[in-house]
Amino acid sequence: MLDTDTKAPENQFLLTSAQTQKSQILNFADNNIRTIVYFFAPWCQICHLSMPNLVEIQASKGEQIKIVAIALDYQKQSDVNDFIEQHALNFPVYYGQSAIQKAFKVSAFPSYYLIDKNGVVTHKVVGYTSEIGMRLRL
Repeated sequence: MLDTDTKAPENQFLLTSAQTQKSQILNFADNNIRTIVYFFAPWCQICHLSMPNLVEIQASKGEQIKIVAIALDYQKQSDVNDFIEQHALNFPVYYGQSAIQKAFKVSAFPSYYLIDKNGVVTHKVVGYTSEIGMRLRL
């Protein structure tokens, strides 16, 4: 994983939204809020277990935090779409590619980063994290 206190890779990845099919450049510093970037695989059971925690954080934190999920290691886009529907995700989900996986040094699922409003990594986690654990890092 990326080291904390380093700038997160941004402005180099054009990602397609699974919900809208529109493309967007990944950018953190322009948000002026903290961002959770959550990398998952649709087949990952731990990812399935942790998704409700992210949904709850998004519902309760609203405009205080941005959550972006990036799907990796999937066979078909429909696998990602089914995952989104199953968990009623209330935040953007993008189809990832190997370049973003490599840039963020993601080697296991789930992996997530908390990035501050300046685009700097402040926390990183691999594996399951409870809702309380996520909130403590915020």
